[in-house]
Amino acid sequence: GEGDLIKKWATVVLADVVGYTRLMSNDPAKTVADLDDVRAIVRKQAEDHGGYIADEVGDAILAVFDTSIGAVYASCAAQLEISERALGSPENRKMMLRMGIHNGEILEKPDATIYGDGVNIAARLESLAPTGGVAVSEDVRRACGDATSLRFLDQGEYEVKNVENPVHVHLIAQRGGAKVLDLPQRMKRTVILGNLPERVTELIGREDALAEVKTHLETSRLVTLFGMGGLGKTSLSIEAGRHSASNYPDGVWFADLAAISDPAAVALAIAGLFGVSQQSEKSMLESLVDALRGRRMLIILDNCEHLIGATATVADAILTTCPKISLIATSRELLSISGEQVMQVAPLQISGSNAPAIELFTERAKAVSHTFQIENNEADVRDICEKLDGVPLAIELAAARVKSMTPRQIRDRLDQRFRLLTGGSRAETRTRHQTLQNAVQWSYDLLNDTEEAVLNRASVFAGGFTLEAAEAVCAGGEVDAFDVVDILDSLVSKSLVTVTQTDNNFRYGILETIRAFGGEKLAASADAADVRHAHATFYADQSDANFKLWRSANQMKAHEWLDLEINNLRDAFRWANENNDIDPAARIASSVGDLARFRLREEAANWAEEVVDQARTARHPRLIILLTWCASSAWAFGRFEEAKRFGEEALSLLDDETFEPFVWAYGDLAFVAI
Repeated sequence: GEGDLIKKWATVVLADVVGYTRLMSNDPAKTVADLDDVRAIVRKQAEDHGGYIADEVGDAILAVFDTSIGAVYASCAAQLEISERALGSPENRKMMLRMGIHNGEILEKPDATIYGDGVNIAARLESLAPTGGVAVSEDVRRACGDATSLRFLDQGEYEVKNVENPVHVHLIAQRGGAKVLDLPQRMKRTVILGNLPERVTELIGREDALAEVKTHLETSRLVTLFGMGGLGKTSLSIEAGRHSASNYPDGVWFADLAAISDPAAVALAIAGLFGVSQQSEKSMLESLVDALRGRRMLIILDNCEHLIGATATVADAILTTCPKISLIATSRELLSISGEQVMQVAPLQISGSNAPAIELFTERAKAVSHTFQIENNEADVRDICEKLDGVPLAIELAAARVKSMTPRQIRDRLDQRFRLLTGGSRAETRTRHQTLQNAVQWSYDLLNDTEEAVLNRASVFAGGFTLEAAEAVCAGGEVDAFDVVDILDSLVSKSLVTVTQTDNNFRYGILETIRAFGGEKLAASADAADVRHAHATFYADQSDANFKLWRSANQMKAHEWLDLEINNLRDAFRWANENNDIDPAARIASSVGDLARFRLREEAANWAEEVVDQARTARHPRLIILLTWCASSAWAFGRFEEAKRFGEEALSLLDDETFEPFVWAYGDLAFVAI
């Protein structure tokens, strides 16, 4: 009965084997033998440090100590010895323990069986510990005092099952001689002091980014994760908060600003996280910073871009008034306040055998189709990831289609990505993340009319563009050519346009996802044809200028230009030729001609044959040059009769002043005749 129980205060250690069930299924005999060795190690260390083994059931080991310091030393020594013994085999993963330690009241029966909160909390701590690690409660840490050979890694407060109050958790590490047990500052469970959302999927491919965020937080109290929509800035910020939780005893708090449309409500939304109400004769912001002034915490301000001014004001007030608070902001536009550390969030890497983009697609595909195997689909999956620029949101939406389509079918239909990539979690409340289109539309909603016009018009560029090209193509109507550079700068700051420096020039670019979306909006607008004509005309002018350059001592510069602009030339020629805009089509084909052939770009070298019929009908001034290139191409491919006909036609037009003379015609056509 109850009178047989002995109530006392003790330090309890609970340990169990990591992956015990799997080890037993792989090799039962070896696992039982290794478990006996592990038990012997723990038993000896416990007895050497003033403790005893109270119970051994299955893979669990329960030990009781009179002192916390003895329990900690015994546990660390046992973990080191087990690690050195390397129990297990190459086929059967090494046997390792997790350990949890807590001071508490226990009830002991005459047969030495023990019960009570001390045992329960030690068990919860054990479940939080990493493989080979030891997790202890705050009571144990305090009881150990300033023991010089111990190091405690604060992990913050955690909610544990069947325990009313949160438990403050530490990992312990031992230093002494050459032996080091240096446990990672990582726990298996999400810190609950705060309101971090739980992740239901693993964050893939962001290990380096996580380390970078943590490093920035050590030197800066405001880190802005900057980039376009769909890159996973929110997920990265949440994971960074979880990994950094041990540094913030007052918790990590997440403020999602996406649903807020009124700038005045930013401070109110953050105050609501902490139950702060507005004080008399003070603004909401003043009341908030007064309440937070003495706290040490991390606040994540998510989706700041549409409230950038108000968010910057609130962030600046917190940083200047609350010296122990740090901030992570996620945004497509910088806050631009003092102390801001900017971290650009890049798309996932696509190249390499273990590319994060491929891994992300694979994991998300397996979640919807248990039969999916990357080994049979890697080439197609890589193509998908490349077409989607390594953008995580796009990749996840594409992978979700594996349940009804093969990767090759997905790849082949990505030109209609905005109809294809729909769906996602039905539980997702931020509807702008429901589809790739909504993610891009969210960025568009933040633009003014001139910014949207320039971005839509810039969608005609393929493979990047220069400022001069943008001024020629994107100006018009409400957009003045002199304003284009400032508008581009604004679009760069909103992560919708990229910029790189090549030699002494800057080159702009747009991720294909944004370009495809802008192209659809442009096609639906009234000025689509004018923009396409301007694009074709600009590259026709560029073709003429570089053809002259090619015939000079600076020939290599013309070759470099062709390599850089081949995608724009292709798009410009195709549109002009297909839409009967004969002048730019004829000029591009005639000027690129041999320049492309000498650069082994046969596609462009053969454009003359595609446009020559229209040029003949229109009696375009470049007809002689086009006929000459047609003759050369036909000869090169062994179509000698066609080559002769093209040559004779070109020669017959040399005296007609309608057409530009071409001194190379005689030489090229004589070569064909031979």
